[in-house]
Amino acid sequence: MNIDNLFTKKTTIDISVVKLNNQKINKTIFNQIVIRSPFDRAYSLSKNVQFLGYVNDKISMLLWTNGENIYRCRLKDLREFASFDLENKTIEKFEEYYSTLNLNYYQNRDDHGAEHEYSDKIWHILTGDEIAEIRSKQEFVKEILSALNGWQIFL
Repeated sequence: MNIDNLFTKKTTIDISVVKLNNQKINKTIFNQIVIRSPFDRAYSLSKNVQFLGYVNDKISMLLWTNGENIYRCRLKDLREFASFDLENKTIEKFEEYYSTLNLNYYQNRDDHGAEHEYSDKIWHILTGDEIAEIRSKQEFVKEILSALNGWQIFL
């Protein structure tokens, strides 16, 4: 393999620029944009979401709009949800990402104070349909993350 073939002297690259009120967004403005996920607590996409791209600054942020406002979201949070291992992790850890679960599995004592053994593994607690729904949402988030390639915004 010839290393020289990996380098080019000429290329054209389209760079995405986001403008607010006809002014390019700079780092100062970008850092003031509200951080909010485009997903609700159950990882359903909010209404009218349009992705603008992502910005790599100190951390990677997804820039998105709902048609009225512009928001940013930590890509790390979406990656962690998308790659969460449902087979081996505990439900307590998963609730940090998927906070709509309404479970009372932590109740390990009955009304008389007797302790009961319980499993905190996700696949012991959730039904097959619930796990399938979560996996479907994880795949959707993975598709979005994959589609972001080539949508970097430079400030």
